[in-house]
Amino acid sequence: MEKRGIYLTGVKYGIHQNYCVGATVHLTLYDDGTVLVTHSGCDKGTGVNTKVAQAVAITLGIPYDHIRIGETTTDFLPKTGWNGGSAGSEANMEAARRCCVQLKEKLLPFKMKLWSEHPEKKEPTWKEVVTLATSNHIIQTYTDNYVPLGTRHSEMYPKWQTHASEYHTCGIGCSEVEVDILTGEVRLIRTDLFMDVGETLNPLIDIGQTEGGFIFGVGYLLQEEELNSPQGKIHHASTWSYKPWLGIDIPKDFRVSLAENSSFVKGVMGQKGIGEPPMILGYSVFGAVNQAINASRAERGLSPFVSAEGPFTIDRRTLAAEVTEKDLHF
Repeated sequence: MEKRGIYLTGVKYGIHQNYCVGATVHLTLYDDGTVLVTHSGCDKGTGVNTKVAQAVAITLGIPYDHIRIGETTTDFLPKTGWNGGSAGSEANMEAARRCCVQLKEKLLPFKMKLWSEHPEKKEPTWKEVVTLATSNHIIQTYTDNYVPLGTRHSEMYPKWQTHASEYHTCGIGCSEVEVDILTGEVRLIRTDLFMDVGETLNPLIDIGQTEGGFIFGVGYLLQEEELNSPQGKIHHASTWSYKPWLGIDIPKDFRVSLAENSSFVKGVMGQKGIGEPPMILGYSVFGAVNQAINASRAERGLSPFVSAEGPFTIDRRTLAAEVTEKDLHF
């Protein structure tokens, strides 16, 4: 007794920079032209290390392999803040970019000197500029703290509603599912996601964040239910009784695309935050499952509109289907 359903939904997710305490970056230039960047972010798979390194490479105009990301530690950066609201990467990128601007200003006179003195007026290389500058004992370490708009309040949170979302990350998702009406099992046939993340610096990271956020949202809506005994004991204390969303559960046909030529002029290097916004698109699976169950109910003479509450677990799905013994006779 299998039935398919399809559902389309969108997301307009406000990036709440008000809860960000800011980002601090410490940048060090070495005599050989390499750069060490220590930032206040924590790369838990979000790609913040890669994006910060890319921001430095682009701003300084140097190869990516000239940059090394240092360990995030409070004995070096006392105020590391926290990563959340999908704003951690961009905050650290902007702080790193500002450090690079300071460094470029210090290097500019040496670059112009070498350029003007060259017989063929050839632009000097990065290594040549750094060698001359460091031999003249310029400052080789730079620090910047970037605090997004709306975070500096005299009180804790009372004013955050006035500009809770500095901008929105938008997207759309459509999912097709197949539901076993008898057992409640769900199989994701196909999902299409489209996100506008501005001018992406790293499409692979942003697509990966979109895929991961979506699957996280699907698991949250279909499986994340906490069950406790009357005595307060958690029934889902281990993977023997709690089954998280796994690789086998991802859509059989999973397509993700990003908007092109969509630079966000007010954003950090033209990009938008990504990570949490795709979670909302997990509702396309929730809606598709509900549609499939409603279609089955209509075929069996039941009301085609059943209330679906999240998390729409396998128990709730089988109860919503209301399969009876007479439905098993063909």
